[in-house]
Parts: sequence; C-alpha cells; structure tokens
Amino acid sequence: MWPVLPHLLTVITISPLAGYRDYIMVFNRDISDEDFAQAQKDVVEANGVITHKYTAGLKGLGISIPDDTVTTFDSKEYVKFMEEDQTVHAYKEAVVRN
Repeated sequence: MWPVLPHLLTVITISPLAGYRDYIMVFNRDISDEDFAQAQKDVVEANGVITHKYTAGLKGLGISIPDDTVTTFDSKEYVKFMEEDQTVHAYKEAVVRN
C-alpha cells in the first residue's frame, strides 16, 4: 500500500497558473483580525488567489500571486515572512547495505 502514496500525492498537487507562483505568507503572531482580513483583501487586489488559510499553530495564507507582485508584500507590517511553496516528500525508500 505505501508505494502507492507518492503517486497519490503527485496527482493531488496543483500547479500555479502561468506567470504565477505559490507562496506561504506567514503573519506576525499578534496579527489582529482586521489585519488578517486586510491581508486577504490585499492578495485579491494584487490579482492573487488564496489557496489556504492557516489558523492553527501559525497564522498565514497559502497564496498564488503574479510573479511581478511578490515584492508588494515585503513592506506589509503584518507579514513576518514569505516563502515559495514547494512539494515536500516525506516518503523515502530505505537503503539496504550489506
């Protein structure tokens, strides 16, 4: 059963639109509800798409935004950091050594 898992994860992965990149935008811990709402509005106004809202453990957004608007969010006080979203593999075949 486990060898099938990486293939299922690959099928579920969604690629960003052409000219867009996917990012995880992490907010400061003390972000207010108003700033959280403003951040969502700012993403949409930048022609971006919100793909996920993170509220447990950290507050942030999964977003897909045009390549030329990434720096727009550098100056936003509510943003702690942004990183490009990437596929992470948790499955690795065991290496058997004799």
